[in-house]
Formats: sequence, C-alpha cells, structure tokens
Amino acid sequence: MAYIILCPNKCGSTSLYNLLNEVDGYVCKHERHMNPLPFVRNTRLLRKRLSKFNGNYGEVGFYYLYYLPEILVMLPDLKVVVLRRKYTDWLKSFRNHIKNDSNFFKNGGWKRSYPVYGNNIEYSMWRFYHEYYIRVNSMKKLNDRIKVFNTESLNSVSGLNKIYDHLEIPKENRVYKFHHDNVTTY
Repeated sequence: MAYIILCPNKCGSTSLYNLLNEVDGYVCKHERHMNPLPFVRNTRLLRKRLSKFNGNYGEVGFYYLYYLPEILVMLPDLKVVVLRRKYTDWLKSFRNHIKNDSNFFKNGGWKRSYPVYGNNIEYSMWRFYHEYYIRVNSMKKLNDRIKVFNTESLNSVSGLNKIYDHLEIPKENRVYKFHHDNVTTY
C-alpha cells in the first residue's frame, strides 16, 4: 500500500514516520532526509520520486499537497494521511522551530518549498496554514483516499487504529508506541 503523509511542519509527522517504520513490512521516508519538491511544479522530478512507491512504502512531505491531483492519478491505490494540529499550537511550535533555525529564511528554503506571500512572516505563516487545509478539504471532498486526522490521534490506541485502518495495516502488524518526537515545549 503506497501512502503519503501530509501536514505543515510541526504537526506530528516525525512521530508517525517513526511509528510506521516500526510496523513490520512498511517503509516510510521523511522530508528531513530528502530533497523537497519545489513549490513550482516539476513533473519530471515528481515522476522520478513516485517510481519509489512500490509495496508498503510511503513518504512524509508537506510539499506533496501541491502535486496531489497528479499523484492520485499516477498512483491509483495511494492512501493519503493528513495530520492537523490546532493553529495556535502549530504557530507556537513553528515559531520555536524557526527561531532555532536561522538559516530557514536566510537560505531561501521557505521560498523554494512554500508559496511566497511577501516579507511579513506572521501573515505568511497564517496564510500558509489556512490555505493548506482549505486545499486539503477541497480535495478530500473529491477523493475518499484522503483522510484528515487530528495530531491528538497519535496519542491514543483508538486514534492510531483509525490511521492504521485507513492505511489498511493488518491488526497483527500494528505498533502502539507514543514517540512524541520533536515535541515542542513552550
């Protein structure tokens, strides 16, 4: 089962990535260990990336959202997990994250992978978060392979079971550990 995990940074993708890598027979890659797909469409690069999606393989990458219509056509069995964190919690965590990564804005990472909204960071962050989920919700209405889960789903067996059910992971292979990787303290 091929799958993609979508969410803005700081919504629990690292925890889910680590958990899925503990499930027997499943492999998950994380955007931190890969080159991101650019915000401006690059279909050649996308096709090359998707050639890896065989068997029980998936990747975490917030940037896949902008390519999702093409991906759903190219991979007809793909399942999409979207993690959603409450905006105020996400904003606190993201601010803390970028405060410790001064190169995030200086080296142009924001402009290569995110839509560019101008120089006002607060407004850009607000707009990015809200437009991200507007886009997710629009596509979710058209395709039942896309499911949205609150980040809190990662903190309970019932929440994890909903994610596992969506990914069609057999009950005997499921792992229940609560990693809380990259957890932010305020």
